[in-house]
Amino acid sequence: MNCTTGSSMPLVSYCIPAYNHAKYVGACLKSILAQSYPNIEVVVFDDCSTDSTYEIVRSQSDSRIRVYRNSINVGPGETVNRCIRMAKGEFLAVSGSDDIHLRDKTALQVEHLFANPKVGAVFSTPVFIGPQGESLTRRQYSDLPVFPAFNADKVVIFQELLRRGNFLLAPSALIRRSVIERVGFFDPGLIQLQDYDYWLRVAVDNDLFVMDQPLVQYRMMLNGSNLSSENEASRNRHHFELSVVYEKLAAPVYEGESAQQVAVRRALMLEALENLHSREVLNFRARVLYHRISGGVADHSGASMTTYRQLISDNAIFSDRNPLVDFVDKLRRYARKKIVRNT
Repeated sequence: MNCTTGSSMPLVSYCIPAYNHAKYVGACLKSILAQSYPNIEVVVFDDCSTDSTYEIVRSQSDSRIRVYRNSINVGPGETVNRCIRMAKGEFLAVSGSDDIHLRDKTALQVEHLFANPKVGAVFSTPVFIGPQGESLTRRQYSDLPVFPAFNADKVVIFQELLRRGNFLLAPSALIRRSVIERVGFFDPGLIQLQDYDYWLRVAVDNDLFVMDQPLVQYRMMLNGSNLSSENEASRNRHHFELSVVYEKLAAPVYEGESAQQVAVRRALMLEALENLHSREVLNFRARVLYHRISGGVADHSGASMTTYRQLISDNAIFSDRNPLVDFVDKLRRYARKKIVRNT
């Protein structure tokens, strides 16, 4: 089916949680409304911006835009959930209010989803731009995040997300409504890792695909103001939220999941995290192994007991701040980036 022509094209909803992007939101909306795929709506929720973001969106005359405003600042996860609740589309895209979508993004992604019914969400690689729309290259900025066109089956994707961290670009995603209805909403309690948490939950039961072409211009502020920027506040959020993400994945993700299904996922997680040594990982592995052996230690679980004893004897699990572990963790993140760039 060619889903870029004909009268039965599914509606695509662009969901935009907006906050203090008066300089950029107009260009973001313009890029969406100019998509070559015409059957689009845009749902914008302003999260109590202190600049003129809300007024700029309201001033748009295109009937495809619907704009709402939160009465209090509720954060990115809750704001995007409110967008999703108001969206009417069969496919949903979540965009930052400062990102630019290339003209054929929607058409190419809808076509891919129609051709591959087992794929729950499709992503793309990005082009990086700066505050003024200038092109950013890795030669200029070696610490730019890495979003490769890595594709594999859902089990491998799930484990690689755990090993590498988030390599899926949220503003490039187009998601089936049926997947959202099964997975549920973004976690409002996560401020920094809400995207990572969501892609892991989606990957539990869905194939994902990353198109090997840039379909989004992803804006980087270069001053530490991106939520995921490498600074003290970001590291603190990351440590706390990562432990929350692991705990959620170790419990039922979907309604009606059996204990056996959860046990299989825990085993996949332990395998993926085996060679990672951050405090969050060590804590998580120790707790999962505790649950595995707490009902009794059989002959086949002797190795679990040995590993468990070693983990709970490791000071890194209990230390509030272990400089050596932090340093090693930083080296591992750098090494993973280098490995991904070369794959």
